[in-house]
Amino acid sequence: MERSPPSFFLSSASLNLSSPIPSQSAAALNRSASKLQLQLFLPPLEFPSAHLLQSFSFTVLVEQYRWSFSVATAILPAFARLWSMTESYSNASASSTSSYNSSVPDTEDDQVIASLLAEEENANAGRQLGKRLSHLDSIPHTPRVNGQIPDVNDATLDHVRLSGRLNTYGLAELQMEGDGNCQFRALADQLFRSPDYHKHVRKQVVKQLKHFRKMYESHVPMRYRSYVNKMKKSGEWGDHVTLQAAADRFEAKICLVTSFRDTCYIEIRPKDKPPGREIWLSFWSEVHYNSLCPQQSTKEKALALLICFSFLKLYYPVIHASFHRKERRGLKRDCSVGLRLKLTMRSTIMIKLGLLLCFVSANFVIPSQSAVSSVDLGSEWMKVAVVNLKPGQSPIAVAINEMSKRKSPALVSFNSGTRLLAEEAAGITARYPNKVFSQLRDMIGKSYNDVKGVLDSMYLPFDAVEDSRGAVAFKVDEGQVYSVEELLAMILGYASNLAEVHAKLPVKDAVISVPPYFGQAERRGLIQAAQLAGMNVLTLINEHSGAALQYGIDKDFSNGSRYVIFYDMGSSSTYAALVYYSAYNAKEFGKTVSINQFQVKDVRWNSELGGQNMEMRLVEFFADEFNKQVGNGVDVRKSPKAMAKLKKQVKRTKEILSANIAAPISVESLYDDRDFRSSITREKFEELCGDLWDKSLVPIKEVIKHSGLKVDEISAVELIGGATRVPKLQAKIQELLGRNELDKHLDADEAIVLGAALHAANLSDGIKLNRKLGMIDGSSYGLAVVLDGPDFKDRQSLVPRMKKVPSKTFRSIVLNKDFEVSLEYESNELLPPSISSPVFAQYSVSGLTEASEKYSSRNLSSPIKANLHFSLSRSGVLSLDRADALVEISEWVEVPIKKNLTAETITNSSSSTPETGTDKGAAENTTTSSATENSSEGSNETAGSESNSDVKEPITTKVATEKKLKKRTFRVPLKITEKTAGPGKPLSEESLAEAKRKLEELNKKDAERRRTAESKNNLEGYIYSTKEKLETDEEFEKISTSEERQSFVEKLDEVQDWLYTDGEDATASEFEKRMDSLKTTGDPIFFRYKELSDRPGATKLARKYLTELKQIVEGWEANKPWLPKDRITEVLNDGEKLKSWLDEKEAEQKQTSASSKPAFTSEEVYTKVFKLQDKVTSINKIPKPKPKVEKTKKNETEEPKKAETEEDPKKTEATEEPKTAAEEATSEKDTADTQAHDEL
Repeated sequence: MERSPPSFFLSSASLNLSSPIPSQSAAALNRSASKLQLQLFLPPLEFPSAHLLQSFSFTVLVEQYRWSFSVATAILPAFARLWSMTESYSNASASSTSSYNSSVPDTEDDQVIASLLAEEENANAGRQLGKRLSHLDSIPHTPRVNGQIPDVNDATLDHVRLSGRLNTYGLAELQMEGDGNCQFRALADQLFRSPDYHKHVRKQVVKQLKHFRKMYESHVPMRYRSYVNKMKKSGEWGDHVTLQAAADRFEAKICLVTSFRDTCYIEIRPKDKPPGREIWLSFWSEVHYNSLCPQQSTKEKALALLICFSFLKLYYPVIHASFHRKERRGLKRDCSVGLRLKLTMRSTIMIKLGLLLCFVSANFVIPSQSAVSSVDLGSEWMKVAVVNLKPGQSPIAVAINEMSKRKSPALVSFNSGTRLLAEEAAGITARYPNKVFSQLRDMIGKSYNDVKGVLDSMYLPFDAVEDSRGAVAFKVDEGQVYSVEELLAMILGYASNLAEVHAKLPVKDAVISVPPYFGQAERRGLIQAAQLAGMNVLTLINEHSGAALQYGIDKDFSNGSRYVIFYDMGSSSTYAALVYYSAYNAKEFGKTVSINQFQVKDVRWNSELGGQNMEMRLVEFFADEFNKQVGNGVDVRKSPKAMAKLKKQVKRTKEILSANIAAPISVESLYDDRDFRSSITREKFEELCGDLWDKSLVPIKEVIKHSGLKVDEISAVELIGGATRVPKLQAKIQELLGRNELDKHLDADEAIVLGAALHAANLSDGIKLNRKLGMIDGSSYGLAVVLDGPDFKDRQSLVPRMKKVPSKTFRSIVLNKDFEVSLEYESNELLPPSISSPVFAQYSVSGLTEASEKYSSRNLSSPIKANLHFSLSRSGVLSLDRADALVEISEWVEVPIKKNLTAETITNSSSSTPETGTDKGAAENTTTSSATENSSEGSNETAGSESNSDVKEPITTKVATEKKLKKRTFRVPLKITEKTAGPGKPLSEESLAEAKRKLEELNKKDAERRRTAESKNNLEGYIYSTKEKLETDEEFEKISTSEERQSFVEKLDEVQDWLYTDGEDATASEFEKRMDSLKTTGDPIFFRYKELSDRPGATKLARKYLTELKQIVEGWEANKPWLPKDRITEVLNDGEKLKSWLDEKEAEQKQTSASSKPAFTSEEVYTKVFKLQDKVTSINKIPKPKPKVEKTKKNETEEPKKAETEEDPKKTEATEEPKTAAEEATSEKDTADTQAHDEL
C-alpha cells in the first residue's frame, strides 16, 4: 500500500521524500518513527532517546536498495547544533509538539485514552524523570483556588526565578498554549504524551470534583456547585484544587516546580491511594503551567554525535552509489540540491577519532562537587551561606543553626570537660564568663601583651597565657592549652557542619570573609585554622568585596559607570570602601555582549571603632549608676559574672534605642543578690558616645580625599553592618555627604556572606554562575622586600597599595653568596592593628655560595644572579615561592669542519700558506673539504682514475676543528627556609599534627555526648508516652490482658527509677540496651494496637477493588476484545481467590481474641491487592494489534509501482552519451561499490 509522506519542516537540514517507499519498509520505518515520536522515514534502526535526532532530521529516498539525499543546508552545522542542544532546543521542540494537530478529537471516549496509556515509552519516560529527580525535598501541599495575578514587575521576577531554578536543576519546559487550559494541557502532555487531550483531562477532573465533594469543598471559598460549573468551561484556569483532584483521579503524584520566593517544589499526592506514576509540571505563579522533561546530559549529546557519525560511515557506500552518473539527471529533477560525498583517508581517520572522543565523553565524565559554602566570620557573630545545586533547595541560601537562627555566636567554651559551641556556649556566658571564649577573630596573629590589654578593657576574664611564639593562648578548666588557631578551627568546624546539614552532602570548599585591615599574619593564621577544621579554603575575600559583589550581581552598568561607597560598622571595626562599577564588551559565540565589572579603588578603616565601643559606654554608665545605688564602696566591675550579665542586657538596650527614644534595663541578681533597674534616653546615649560620631566619619573622609572625587560624583552610599542601624550615625553620614537619605539596598547582616557565596560558586569547578560580574580587588597594604647579604642590603617595593590580586612578581639581584630575605609592610604609618614591627615573613636563601664556588673556575660571561619569584595569592598572602641562581658561562668549543681535497691541491695550498697555527688549520680544513667533494664523484670516474696516471689520486677524509666562543646558561635551584619569628609565625608541621589530634578527640567526645543525650531522651520519651497510653487509651484494654499491662507498667517504672538514679551518668549503649528490653515487651502490644485500626481499612479497600475489578473486566470485553481470554480468566480467578481468602481470614479473626496474635495483617492484604493490581495493569497495557495485509493484495499493489519505476533500456541507451575511459573506470568502481553494499 502506497503512503504519502507528511510535510515536515525543521530549521537544520530538511530533506524531502521524492519516491514511494515499499510497504514492508514503510511499516518498519513507522515503528521506528513512533519510538522517536517523529515521522522520520529511516531504516529500522534502534535509537536510544526520543530527543536525540529532533534537531538533525532528514527523509530518505528509498528505491529498493538505492538511497539518495537532498540536503537543504550543510550537514556540519547540524552536527554542531547537536552538540550544543540546550534548554532553548527543548522549548522549541516542545512548541512544535504543542502545535501539532492531532487526528483524534478531544471528545473521544476512554478507549482512545487507554490505547495511549498502553504505549510503553510513556511509562518509561515518566520513570526516568522520576528516578532522576526523586531526591527533591518537597513541601506539603494545601489545595487552594487561584490568587491575585501579580503585576508585570513581580511576574517578570517570578519568571526569571523559575527559569533559573529549572536551568539549575537540569529541567526543560515543554511550552503549553496560553489559552486558559495550560494546566490541563500540561497534565495531558504528561499523562498521554499530547497536550491535545486537555478536554478529556478537564472532564475527568470535573467528574472527580462532583463525585467527591467532601474532599474538596472545604478548600473552595465560594458556592461549590458554581465552582464546579465554572471548571467545566474550556478556557477556565485551573488551580491547586483541580491539581489535587487530578492527582486523586489519575492516581498520580504531581511534582510542581514553582516560581514562589520561599517554595521551590511542591508534591501533590493522592489522598486515598498510593501514587502509580509521577507528573512533572512547572508553575509560573498565578500565570502559566508547563510540562517538564529533563535536559539533555553530556552522555546523550555524545551519543547523538556517535549516531550521526556511525550513520554516515555505515551508509557511505550506498550514498556514493546513488550519485552514479546514470541517475544524476534524475536526481536533479527530484531533489532541490544534489550533494556527492566522498570519504578520503583523512576523513575516515577523523570519523574514527570522533567516535573515540564521543565514547570518552560519554563514559568518562568527571564528577564535580555540587555545593560550596561561605563563612562571614565576625568578632561576635558568624553567618554561613551555601551554594547548592541539589533540586528542591534554593541555589544560594543562608544556613540556619539548631535554634533556627540565621546567624550564630562565634563562641567556644569548655565546662567540666564538655566543649560547647555557638548557641550552647552563649547559654552559659552569664554563669561562666571565664570559660566562654569570644573575640577570637581579632586575636589571631597578635602578641600576648596586646591581647591582654584588650581583654582587660572589655572585662573578659579569660585565662590567657603566652605560647612559644609569643602569641596568646588560653588555658581551659582541665589545664589544656589551646592556641587561637585551634579555637577558631572549632568555630569554623561548626560552620562547616551547618553547611553540610543544610546541603545534605559533604561541603569542604569554602570562601571566608576577612576585614580589609587584616595583615599577612592574620590571613595566614585564619587559613591554617580552616585547614585544621577540615575545610578547603578556596580563597579569603575582603568583606567590602563580598558586599560589592552582592550589590552588583543584579544590576546593569552598560548604560554608565558609577562610584559606590560601602560603609560598614560592625562589632569591633569600621571601614569605608570606594568601588567603581563599569561594563566592557566581549565576544561570546560570535556575538558582542556587555559584561559588568567592579574595581575596589580604595579602602580606609578604623580597626578599634565599632558597635562594642558604644556598648562599653553604656556598660560604664550603668556600672557607675549601680555603684551609686548600692554605695558602701561596692564596685560591680570587680565581679566578672556581674559584668557579663550587665553587658548582655546592654546589647538589648542599645537595640531598643535604635527604634525608640528611651529604653529600660533590668538585671536580676546583678551583684550580691541585688537587682538593678534603670533606663536611658536616646539623647543621653548619643551624649555618652559624643566623640565616637566624628571618629566614625574619618574612613569616609579619607576615601573621598584620596580618590580626588567630589561628593556629588558618588552615586550611592550603602550601609552594612549591625551598628549602622544607630540613627545618630546615619544622621552624621547624611550631614557629611549632603544627602537626604542613605542607600539601604543590601541586607546589613547577610550581604557579605551572600557575596562571598557567589565568589565561591565562581571559583568552584562544579558550579558556574549564569550572570557574569568581573571583580578586581586590591591589596590593602603596600608590601616590600629587604635583601640582606654579607656585604649587601637592599629594599625594594614589591606590591604597591591597592595592586590587583592575585599577581606574581619577580626580582633579580647580582650576588654570589647566601643571603636573607625579609618581607615587610611598605609604610610604617599604615600597619595592621597591634603590629609594632613591619616585618611579617623572613626567609633564608642558601645554595648560592656553593653554586658560585662550583662555577668560579669557569669563564663567567656575567656575574651570577639570584632570581626570586614572589606571588600574591587571591587571599592577599605574599610569599616567596622559589629562588634560583642564573649562571652564564663563555667557553671555547671545538667545532668540526669537513672538506675533500686532492693531493695537488694540498701541495699548492701548503706552499702558498704562511706557517701560522691559524692558517695551517685553515689550509687543513680546506683540504678536508676538497677531498670530501672529490670522493662524492661517480663510480665510473673513480675507476678511471686508477688507470690514468695524470689524474691525482684521491685521499681519505680529514676532519679539522676550529674553536668558537659559545655561551651556556645554567639555572641552579636554591633552597628556601622560612625563619619567620614572633606572634605571626605560622604553626609548624608538628604543631599542626598535634592540633589535629586534639580536635579529632574533641569531635569524638562531642559525637558520643550527642548520641548519649539522644538515647536518653528517646528512652525517657518512650516511657512517658507509653505509660500515658496504657492509662488513658481504652483500646489498649482490648488488645492486651490486665496481667500483660501490669507487667509492662512494672518494667517501665523500673527503668524510669534507674534513669533518674544510677542511669544519670550512663552511656549511650546502656540507654539503648534498656530501650531494647522495653520494646521486646511493648512491640507486640503496639502491633496489635495498630492492626486493630489498620486491618478494617485494608479489607475495605480490598473488597472495593474486587468490586471495581468486575467493572474493569466488563469494560475490557466491550472496548478491548483483543485482550487474551486466558489472562482475563486468570485475573478473575485471582480475584475469587482473594475474596475467599478474605472471607476465611475475617471469619478466623472473629474467633480470635484481640489480645492474641491476629489471624492476618493489613500488610498481607495490601500485598495481595497490589499483586492483583499489577496483573490488571499489565493486561490493560496490551496494545491493539495492527490489521494484517494479505499477500496477494500487497503484490498487486507493488507490481504497478515496479512498472512505473522501470525504464526502457533502449531509450536509455539512445539518450546516453559516449563515455570516456575515465568515466568508464568510475562507472565500474561505482558498480563494484553497489554490489559490495548489496552483499553486505
